[in-house]
Amino acid sequence: MRFAFLLLAAILLAACAGGQAATPATTPTQAIGQTAEATVQPTEVAASPTETPACDAIIRSAIERVGETCDMLGRNEACYGNTLVEAEFREDVEARFSEAGDIVALTSLRRLQTLSLNEPMRQWGVAVIKAQANLPGSLPGQNVTFLLYGDARMDDPTPDMQAVKITTGIGRLECEEAPESAALVQSPEGTVVTMSINGAEVMLGSTVHIRAVTNDAMTLATIEGSAVVTAFGESQMVLPGLQVSIPMGEDAVTGPPSEPEPFDVDAIASAPIALLEREVVVPPPAEITPEADASDTPAPAQTQHPTATACAPREEWTDTVTIAEGESLTDIAQRYGITESELAAANCLDRSQVQAGDVLRVPVPPTSTPGREAATPTGDVLTADATSIASGECTTLRWDVAAARQVFFEGQRAPASDERRVCPTRTTTYTLIVVGDDGSQTPHRLTVTVE
Repeated sequence: MRFAFLLLAAILLAACAGGQAATPATTPTQAIGQTAEATVQPTEVAASPTETPACDAIIRSAIERVGETCDMLGRNEACYGNTLVEAEFREDVEARFSEAGDIVALTSLRRLQTLSLNEPMRQWGVAVIKAQANLPGSLPGQNVTFLLYGDARMDDPTPDMQAVKITTGIGRLECEEAPESAALVQSPEGTVVTMSINGAEVMLGSTVHIRAVTNDAMTLATIEGSAVVTAFGESQMVLPGLQVSIPMGEDAVTGPPSEPEPFDVDAIASAPIALLEREVVVPPPAEITPEADASDTPAPAQTQHPTATACAPREEWTDTVTIAEGESLTDIAQRYGITESELAAANCLDRSQVQAGDVLRVPVPPTSTPGREAATPTGDVLTADATSIASGECTTLRWDVAAARQVFFEGQRAPASDERRVCPTRTTTYTLIVVGDDGSQTPHRLTVTVE
């Protein structure tokens, strides 16, 4: 019995020894090798710099998609360029606007919102708008292009863009290569358009970059051409490579534009400019001429061109009008064929503080006598052969400027002495801006009334 027990124990020990020898010979070694390989592989992937290429790929893909899907966008329409874009429609409007390529009428929108870059979801909101603004209806193929991207929002878009609001986010992007949220605005080549953006009057014959942060500031930078920004009775011309900043409240500007300064070249260079209608080249930041350079300028030149920020009522507007109860600046401006911003600027007004009983300077109203009248000067610079014409007729504007560094007519660089034949289809105010040798900017305006 004892012998049987010892024999059984010996057999069991031999079996255990044999099992232990077999296991380390193959399986554990292979398992350890597989585990190490599985562990090392993710570590190597995580160590490689994949974030930036992924970010760049999202942006490149979005630009390609927008270029394809919004290619057929027409006048006064909005296009869903790239995910993600949110839209709020006006009452009683039903429209589809949920994926790339969807197009809706501009008049159907109350709000358009593009969303900022979301790398995990591979999203970067882009929307394209083409609006007529104040371009003549006889030019159906020409439109003002608005490009919203990132965290950008447009409220109350209309075909004339006379009361549009644009705001952009301030969130910091994880991807450093992503463009800052902004809006690009471009007018057709050879044209000048005027619109109201966040309560500031913007006249542009150019391509501009706009960022507008609520309760902070709106910044407008000119990429090509030129722009004139007017707010609270003060105007600034913004040439290529420059930008101006205007204080922003909750939904509108709250002060005049700053002096021009070199623009943020990084923000401009990273913008999706390739999606605009016209090809443009980003210039380097412009250099501001030191005030000391004015020492070479004859004294009379400085007296002829006061600084744009020193507001003075327009002396050539010799007529006056008293604001009646219930009457607005818009009512008075329309009566005299000018814009509300021009009326406010000519009287150095804060539009939020205007009240009944205030006396305003206004331009001399056009004569009601049939036929063309003699030239009516605005100061001694800008004149017209006729300031009142019938529909379908034309007139010639003339100017002769002395001691000026630069002259701009309707936002475009012009000779110091020149004339232009204009054929407006409606009452139009033309603007000539004289840049003095000391860098000051003086606007001269003339209104041609179309009867």
